[in-house]
Amino acid sequence: GDPVISCPTPNTVKVQESGHTFEYVVLIAGGTYSSANNTYYGTGTIHVNMTGFEINGNNAGTSSSYYFSGILARNVAGNISNNYIHNLYGPSGDGSGEQTFGVLIYGNSNLTVYDNTVENFSRGGIAANGEAGPLPDPVVTIQNNIIYGNGMESATNWNAENGIQIGYGATGTIRSNKIYACRCNNDGWASTGIIVVDTYNITIDDNYLEGNEQAIGVTDYPGSLYGYPWNVYNVSNINLTNNILINNEWGISICNNVSNIKVIGNTITTTLYDAIDVFNYKIWYPSYSIASPTNVEIHYNNIYNNGWGIWTDSYQIDTINATLNYWGDKTGPYNATLNPAASGDGVEGNVSFTPWLDAPYPSG
Repeated sequence: GDPVISCPTPNTVKVQESGHTFEYVVLIAGGTYSSANNTYYGTGTIHVNMTGFEINGNNAGTSSSYYFSGILARNVAGNISNNYIHNLYGPSGDGSGEQTFGVLIYGNSNLTVYDNTVENFSRGGIAANGEAGPLPDPVVTIQNNIIYGNGMESATNWNAENGIQIGYGATGTIRSNKIYACRCNNDGWASTGIIVVDTYNITIDDNYLEGNEQAIGVTDYPGSLYGYPWNVYNVSNINLTNNILINNEWGISICNNVSNIKVIGNTITTTLYDAIDVFNYKIWYPSYSIASPTNVEIHYNNIYNNGWGIWTDSYQIDTINATLNYWGDKTGPYNATLNPAASGDGVEGNVSFTPWLDAPYPSG
């Protein structure tokens, strides 16, 4: 089998780009190390090709105050590939306390993370986080990985695990991954297969997502509500193409000040609730100043057999362009006012849906 790297008692470290303290199984870090404050900082990158290992965290995360990671990378170029990364809980062996990750990337990193299998984490399978400030941010390609969430546990108040996350100024491509069962039994959180948070220039292409609470989330967390670091970047220039979403609780969510997003050529089916939601947190916080999504284009998707097709709230002034989609029936999407006799998945709100496809794309 693969050579095993494990840690019965993890070490701790800090990085300049984050206020957190990290525990880790494997640390790959460029820059300068200060023993006085146990921190990596400054410029300087290293090149690494890490492949073919079993990374066993032994459920050794010690504190809910720390982030525990199988592989922690800072200022790294190269590849992380063909690794099996698992057992990344705390001593309790569940996700109720420690926030744990399979691969966690910071700093001036340019990494391709591919062909890995990640499971048994409580917060993120693979994550790249920017600094939300003037320092360089990661550029990543996350490709051909298999990520297993926990499913719906019986215990309440676990952390919400996200399969793949890019946020806070990190950019890159998420392509051809398979992500399953990212769910949590916690009314205050929602687990997501792929989540983009407060960043820009992201391509999400050809991924397969099944059994997740939320399949794909594109969210600009409002700075007026949460402050730093959510007040630094607005989400823009996001492309969701050729993904397959099957049997998720919710499909694609597009929230708040998100601009220039294209949802093209995806298949979204058997979603319990809505295939696509476009909305503003003002539905929960009406007194706050929060912008709604703009320039949302949704075309050539197969959207069928879902609880609902597209829903948007009353704050959506900019019309959502959702023409040329297949809605499960040649009569098009059901709309109480504009297409009440239709048999396809429903559309509600300020959405333009005419013309539609009369058969699944690409033949329709």
